[in-house]
Amino acid sequence: MAAARILDVRDPISPTIRNIGVIPARRGCGLGLRLIEWVIGYASGSLLAETDEDAVGFYRACGFEIQALGDRYGSGISRYACCLHTTASS
Repeated sequence: MAAARILDVRDPISPTIRNIGVIPARRGCGLGLRLIEWVIGYASGSLLAETDEDAVGFYRACGFEIQALGDRYGSGISRYACCLHTTASS
């Protein structure tokens, strides 16, 4: 079974979160925020993500700037671009 790629680091200045999640029973315990904090270590300029209505509040609470993209894929689901400006970590 292939592992899902969580972080796309082809652009080290602005890596993109591809997919993260916390099982419902563990939500609200800070695990998602810890994942974001870990991923920030790989970003030297900004951290990007795209999400839907279900998770946009999580990214907003983590300090990401949110931009509505509308129904980007013709699926009837609104999408959001999320950007967190970071500082380089050594």
